[in-house]
Amino acid sequence: MAGSRDLVLGIGCDRNTPYATLAQVIDEALAQLEASWADVRAVASIDLKADEVAMQELQRQRGHTIHFYPATWLAQVPVPNPSETVRKYTGTPSVSEAAALLVVGEAAQAFAHAATDDAPARAPVPPSHAPQEASVPVSQRSVSLPVPAPMSALLIEKHKLRGPDGRNATVSVARADEMARLLPETGRHT
Repeated sequence: MAGSRDLVLGIGCDRNTPYATLAQVIDEALAQLEASWADVRAVASIDLKADEVAMQELQRQRGHTIHFYPATWLAQVPVPNPSETVRKYTGTPSVSEAAALLVVGEAAQAFAHAATDDAPARAPVPPSHAPQEASVPVSQRSVSLPVPAPMSALLIEKHKLRGPDGRNATVSVARADEMARLLPETGRHT
């Protein structure tokens, strides 16, 4: 896996999970793929986590705006490991896996719409639905659900970590270019 430059992360965590736990779970997952933070193109989670200190710190420390999706969108994404416990607390059976697949799908759709003969063959990172200081969650905007990437885009379905304080964090890692390869209308062969 070394050398890949097209990874996206879906992140889920308990309320008030420390930044150190979130950073550690991400670093461990990337290490499994022989990848680093430099390989990450996008990060996504559920809009319930937009106010989490750890998420805000992740954006500040690592330089990526996190794409926050509403539970109703995440609940529509087929995932390999749905959880009724996660559904109980968030309204969706998956946060990390579903968020990763949605942001990959959104990037591929943006790529397909922007593709021209002169366009680069890489899928662009989609615009964020909730910048750091955004006050309007994506669920209140009139935007449509992106087509999620297939489950085969997931390189790591769920990497979990329980921090020293007992708080849990989960990361799912997907290939950002997976959907672009599957979209024939781009006219690109990868």
